Amino acid sequence: MKCAMPIVGDDRVWTALSPADEQDVMKQVYEWFDRWQPTGKVADGGAELQPGTRQRQCAPARMARR
Repeated sequence: MKCAMPIVGDDRVWTALSPADEQDVMKQVYEWFDRWQPTGKVADGGAELQPGTRQRQCAPARMARR
């Protein structure tokens, strides 16, 4: 089984970052992957999704009434 760990937030905040700040944030993300990938707890890191404004959202499942 494969799972994804989305890093979520407001896309407007991300797009407002300066290039230097964006590089700093991505450096922190990749350092995290570099730390945990060798342990076997994280695999296939580095995949990126489209911005949230381009994503499709699934409707939450409805709970069955008893």
